[in-house]
Amino acid sequence: MSRTRARWREAKACLGCGNKYGEPEEGKHYCTRCRLKMNENARSSVSRARKDALVKGWITAGLCCDCGGKHGPLVTERRCDHCRQRDLRRDKAKACEAQKRLRERRFTVGLCKDCGKVAPGNGLKTCRTCADRRNVFQPAMRIRRRDEVFAAYGGYKCICCGEEERDFLTIDHANGDGWEHRKTVKATNLYHWLKQNKFPPGFQVLCYNCNCGSGKANMKGICPHKRREAMAPEYII
Repeated sequence: MSRTRARWREAKACLGCGNKYGEPEEGKHYCTRCRLKMNENARSSVSRARKDALVKGWITAGLCCDCGGKHGPLVTERRCDHCRQRDLRRDKAKACEAQKRLRERRFTVGLCKDCGKVAPGNGLKTCRTCADRRNVFQPAMRIRRRDEVFAAYGGYKCICCGEEERDFLTIDHANGDGWEHRKTVKATNLYHWLKQNKFPPGFQVLCYNCNCGSGKANMKGICPHKRREAMAPEYII
């Protein structure tokens, strides 16, 4: 027992806080708050011991050490694919946040936020070398992402008129809910959003003519090509 606690014991004070949070009851050495805290720590120790024993049993049985085989069989030595992907996403998010803070610190002290080696000057955020590298990398990345999105939705071909010129094609909201979707997703980030969400249904490839034509209020989401085909021949202009 330390000297401080020895003095508290002689003074019949709480051995946990020295009567900082209250006096102990008759015949007890700790106040109510310190007793509750000690009981909570004891329960936590028991819970950790039980969890360690449970995880050890899972590992012995050849199950995932995180979920006990709840989400599927092992794909690595100790984890299933679900738990492994969850850890990878969490680690990636932490790495992205740490990189963001590093870039902010570099910019605050007047250095290039990409390399942190030289001062950009003229109020810029990146030096000339990093800016030139980014000007080459970003367009190539955007083209590659666009190719992946169009490949996931049937390729570079309008499903209405068959147009195959890449510069004339775009991604259309098949359910006509593009206005509501654009409130949450910026138009420039649509391809990125589609890839992040594993190319969800509800999107299609259209050319700009078919996209704009079906988007008019009087067309009710039907392309003029399809509407003309559905009309009787004598009404077609």
